Amino acid sequence: MATIRARWQDPAYAELVDEIKRDIRDFKNRNPEATDPGERARMAKTLAFAWLMENDVVALVKALATLDVAYDNVPQTYGSGVFDGEYDEIYRATWLQNYCAAYDWLYDQLGPELEAELRAKLVAEAQLLYTYMNQYAPRPHNHRSKPAYALGTAALTLSSHPDAAKWLSFALDRQNSVTKYMFSNEGVYREGPHYYVFTLVNAIPFLWHYLHVSGVNLFPYYQPAFEWPIRIRNSRGWMPNIEDGFMKPAPTHTVAAAYRNTPTLLHSSAPLAEILQWNWQTTRFFTQNYTGATNDVTWEIDVLLSWDASIPATPPDVSPTQILQSGQVAFRNAWTDEGAASRYLLFHGVASADNHDHPDHLSYVLEAANTPLAVDAGYGPEASATTGVAGTRRLRPTTRSRSTVTRWSITARRGTKVHVCGTRSTRRFTTSPKCRPAARAWPAAPKYGAALRFLKNVSGWCTTWAPRTTRPATRCTCTGGGRLRATVHG
Repeated sequence: MATIRARWQDPAYAELVDEIKRDIRDFKNRNPEATDPGERARMAKTLAFAWLMENDVVALVKALATLDVAYDNVPQTYGSGVFDGEYDEIYRATWLQNYCAAYDWLYDQLGPELEAELRAKLVAEAQLLYTYMNQYAPRPHNHRSKPAYALGTAALTLSSHPDAAKWLSFALDRQNSVTKYMFSNEGVYREGPHYYVFTLVNAIPFLWHYLHVSGVNLFPYYQPAFEWPIRIRNSRGWMPNIEDGFMKPAPTHTVAAAYRNTPTLLHSSAPLAEILQWNWQTTRFFTQNYTGATNDVTWEIDVLLSWDASIPATPPDVSPTQILQSGQVAFRNAWTDEGAASRYLLFHGVASADNHDHPDHLSYVLEAANTPLAVDAGYGPEASATTGVAGTRRLRPTTRSRSTVTRWSITARRGTKVHVCGTRSTRRFTTSPKCRPAARAWPAAPKYGAALRFLKNVSGWCTTWAPRTTRPATRCTCTGGGRLRATVHG
């Protein structure tokens, strides 16, 4: 606690502290009974934190009053609407973690009656998430992992409960079922950067809770997942809006302290902690509310608890071209922001997932001079209309809404042995300023070369990433029926 109180006064954390203080002032003037479920949980945690940091008696009284009505009007018995709409499990997960924090921080201030009442509510919520998780989240994605991380936090908070060990074991199993499916061994998250960050708001607190309460360190297993956003970031620190979502920064500074002595593939000698710190320090923001969970999360408090601002920031010293065998290739001319000279090209071909998946295989994101030139369509539900705004939304889950170069309608000459151009390939990555003409990637299809030369001319530096036939051109015969479709969204 002394470390956190020191951060409360440290100028390095002033921006965070100011944000938290604004929330404290706001919640001290609110009636807890007039708040919605997400606000109420935020209110309880924020005011409990005010008591810890400043011995604010007014905040304490209001926090206790908020805990007294925790989960009022929130269904805690299984039924048709208990995991739907405003009571969805992805929201309930963050509410539970917030209430657990408030309960823990104010435990010595709770009277016996309020303590027993609040504990019973937390137990009921934990039991609800435990019992029905396979029903409300039958598939391995964020609707399972978020409540699984929250259930883990509840098990640690209520560790004396006879079912706590069972909850924790189940929570870990359900977390692992999602990480095994969604993450590649290189840390690529198949739901995309948006839902990666949306999941981290529950995962990062739990990882720290587990380490501090039980001494179990899961951070080594998550290392590739925290290196990944650095490997694909643009010069401003943003992850692209591939799959369903928006461009996102990655809060790598909140886990840097867990990797103080950890080697990384991103630097020849510096520990991963310093690279994670650098990533955040060099991220330029277009919004402070980047978690996707603004109405439920108390992210500034979580950052203050987990971020060690004293860790040095060191940029990667390996090649800025990063090739991930699980389906992404990032070309850049530098790790640092070179301003008008900055160049960035990401090719995306990650395996499909069963949630928030877009048909974006072999799509690309292109930037020059810190300006997006070819972008992904990003977030958007499918609609039935074909024109106007609804029609635009309808196109987003289609290949036509990606920046792609695709080949279609290819026929072969009768009687000719055909190896269809490019389908049997070897990985070939060229980043030299004097690379071969791109057309040579498809000997019998020069239009493809023209398309890749287009990327070269727009980006201002030569990048070829293409399947290349290993057979003679005479056995890769494509007729005039083959056409090229190039789509650029900018």
